[in-house]
Amino acid sequence: MSLLKLSFLIGSLLFANFSRANVLGTDAQNFNPTTNGLDFVTVHSSATLDPGIVNIGFFLNYAVNSLPYVYGVGGSAQSRTRFSDRLLSSDLNFGLGIKDNWDVGVSFPYLWSQKIDDDGLLGRYGNTGATGQRINTKYRFYRGEEWSWAAIASVDQSLIENNPYTGEGPRPTYNLEFASDVMVKNILFGFNLGHRWRHPGTSLAATYGISPLPNQWIYSVAGSYLMPSLDTKVIWELFGSYPSSKHESATIQNASDRERSSLETLIGLKWDKTTNLAFHFGGGTEIYHGTGTPAWRIYSGVNYAFGPVWGQKSSLEATAPPNESTIEKPPAKVQNFTLTFLRFKFDSTELDPSSYKNLDIVVKMIRETPGVQKVVIEGHTDSVGSHAYNLTLSQKRAAAVKDYLKERLPELSKVDFKAEGYGPDRPIESNANYQGRARNRRVVVRVTRKTMGADRPDVEESSITF
Repeated sequence: MSLLKLSFLIGSLLFANFSRANVLGTDAQNFNPTTNGLDFVTVHSSATLDPGIVNIGFFLNYAVNSLPYVYGVGGSAQSRTRFSDRLLSSDLNFGLGIKDNWDVGVSFPYLWSQKIDDDGLLGRYGNTGATGQRINTKYRFYRGEEWSWAAIASVDQSLIENNPYTGEGPRPTYNLEFASDVMVKNILFGFNLGHRWRHPGTSLAATYGISPLPNQWIYSVAGSYLMPSLDTKVIWELFGSYPSSKHESATIQNASDRERSSLETLIGLKWDKTTNLAFHFGGGTEIYHGTGTPAWRIYSGVNYAFGPVWGQKSSLEATAPPNESTIEKPPAKVQNFTLTFLRFKFDSTELDPSSYKNLDIVVKMIRETPGVQKVVIEGHTDSVGSHAYNLTLSQKRAAAVKDYLKERLPELSKVDFKAEGYGPDRPIESNANYQGRARNRRVVVRVTRKTMGADRPDVEESSITF
């Protein structure tokens, strides 16, 4: 069964049992994986899914001591060594790239099971089921050489009934965040800062002794380091919240030991099994004993990305066809044609017939270039797989393109055609996510021409990518 079919099966099972979780306890949870699956786990980077790229994610989250301990007679307080409750929950995520620098996503959190060891002293869920539904959108409004920035807006509708942290019949919660990131010595750092506007329903403090949570500031920081030799990324995150509005202390009730702020951290691994499929493993702990923060948390997850399902530029004719106005006159000394949508048969060096159209455009451009002296075809791969395998694969694929061009350019039989494979050694994007790897899997055709007398190019090199 394909992962895509499996995700829809999981979704069907969730909606078939779409009972609302009933709780006296936490405001859902703080572990919310991003829907686009890029760069980190729960912290946003500025990156967005490319147009037509789809990401499907499914995460399991096992948390110990995340429900509130209610003050009372008897029992012992929670600690990192004394466990009171255990929750198993999940998040099913879908992300979609809409346009350049803009994606959207939807998430369905679900409670699968709970175990309570200290009966009578904890908030708990009345039954398992869906705990909420979230939609989000991200727009990257600035991309610089070092720093990039994006804005993320999201809406969270709680499906938890009888929850004193949200009140009875709450309206949706609205979030606005700004995300930035920067690469420092092969480590990507991400920073998020935003605000959460809550719209609680009727307070249940008279019944449970806990008032609804106020509006909050939300913040997080993350770092990730890719180990190309292992196709694995190490991720660290720190995320929390803090009340942004003050209330008279006499009107606020909190019968639990949970503070109204939260702060926790996690560390994990993301392993790229294939160019499309990535697995997550990791764990975390609370730093500040706030709402939804567990003593310990372990998680696992999977992201599967594919596409583009639309907008694929299979040839230059899909964008701006090459014509007299798009080529320098006289042309540059070196013309670079970067082919990012060449297709080869699966795990093969044999060209797929869908690639012929792109290569025929290159043939036409080379034929119209005066004084061709040398043609170098470079093969490049992503970092998934062994280095030796990728070097060999890139060399053989470059040779396949060389043979195709030579066969269709018999008039250049005396010109030197050369194939070179570089494997993953010359990436143009990060190999840490699906779409970066897709850009790195490319073939570059470099055409060098003779220049004599007054025939001097305005630029040494020019490039066209398709």
